[in-house]
Amino acid sequence: MPQNEKLYITYRRKMLGLLDTFSSEQEQQQYKQAVPSVHIPFELFDQWGEIYKTEYKWFYKVYTPEEIVQLQKIDKLINSIIHHLRY
Repeated sequence: MPQNEKLYITYRRKMLGLLDTFSSEQEQQQYKQAVPSVHIPFELFDQWGEIYKTEYKWFYKVYTPEEIVQLQKIDKLINSIIHHLRY
C-alpha cells in the first residue's frame, strides 16, 4: 500500500472517530472521565478544526463526493454553533 494511501486511511479513521464522539453521549462521558480538565464541546470543535481541511487537495481523495457534501453540512452546523458560543 502506498504511503499516501495509508495516510488517507488514518485521516479518514480520525474523522470517523471524531464523528462517533460527536454523536455519542457515552463516548463523550468516557472522554471526560479520561481527560477531566477538558470542556468536551470545545475540545470536539477544536478537533474538528484540525481535521476538516478542505483547503488541501488530499482532502478530496479521502472522501466520496457524497461524503464531502455531508461533511460540509456538518461544518456549517458546527460553525453556526461556535458563532453563538463564548469560547
